[in-house]
Amino acid sequence: MKLIRRSVLAVSSLILVPLLWSSQAGAQGKSLELRVDFISLETSDGNTDITLEFPGSFAMAFYFSPQFALEPGVLVHHLRSDGGSVTFFGASLFAPFYFQADGGKSGLFISPGVSLLKATGDFESDALFDYGVDLGFKRAASNRVSTRFALTLRDGDSHDKVVLGAAFGVGFFWR
Repeated sequence: MKLIRRSVLAVSSLILVPLLWSSQAGAQGKSLELRVDFISLETSDGNTDITLEFPGSFAMAFYFSPQFALEPGVLVHHLRSDGGSVTFFGASLFAPFYFQADGGKSGLFISPGVSLLKATGDFESDALFDYGVDLGFKRAASNRVSTRFALTLRDGDSHDKVVLGAAFGVGFFWR
C-alpha cells in the first residue's frame, strides 16, 4: 500500500512537467523572488507539530514566465530537547505553476518538488530523499512583497506515511 501511495504522489508530481517546460525558456530579465517560510504544521498518525522556525527555510524563485518558476531552496533547522539535539540541513527544488499570470505575486499555485535532508547531532541520519507537492495561495501585500500559504503533502525516506501539513511565509520580489 505504501508503494502505491508513493507511486501516485511521484506520478502526480510529474504531471505538470509538460506544462512547465512549455513555458518560455530563459529567465533573462524576469522577476526574482526570495521566499522565507517561517511557520509550518505537519500532521501524521494523529500527531500534529506546529513549528515557528527562525530563520526557517529559504527559496529563490527564478521566473521563466509569468506562470512558472524554479525554486531551489535550503533549510537549516535545529531542535533541542531533554533527550538531545539534532540539526537538519536540507536542499530542495520545487517547480511552482501559478494559475494567474502575474509573476507569482498572487493567486492559486501548485508546486511539485523534491528535497534532500541530512540530520546531524544526537539523531544523525543518512541522506534522506523526499518528494511532495504544495497547493497554495499567494496574496500581494505590495508590488514587491507577497504572503504565501500552502497545504503540503510529503512522502519519502524521512516519513513512515504520507504527511499532510501547511506552511506560511513571505516573498520579496525584485527585478
